[in-house]
Amino acid sequence: MFKLLGLFILIPVIEILILVKIGSRVGFWPTIALIVIPGVLGAAMARSQGLAVLSQIKNDLAAGRMPGSKIIDGILILMGGLLLITPGIITDILGFSVLFPGLRSYYRAALTRSFLARLAARRFRIYMR
Repeated sequence: MFKLLGLFILIPVIEILILVKIGSRVGFWPTIALIVIPGVLGAAMARSQGLAVLSQIKNDLAAGRMPGSKIIDGILILMGGLLLITPGIITDILGFSVLFPGLRSYYRAALTRSFLARLAARRFRIYMR
């Protein structure tokens, strides 16, 4: 829990420092453009890729196949879109990297390995209320 709290505090502080540094070098309006343009482009990319993955999931289900990797891709695209909407340079870079299919397959493989390792070590918990 403290790791997550640290991320929610540390990442915004780093993002603000980077944006202030960029703003002092290039000016106010270019910095605002650097925040807004990736968000708009990323949202459009996430929407189109998300709809494509949703279509693939529907096709797999109609054909009687389990769309396991496609579901993970959909979750990753959603996370990438959320990162791109969040203002900042680091979150934009990470968000765009998730939207590229080659890198997304790397993230998918890493998530799958992590999930299976936690499952094998019995460190996987589901919290329900």
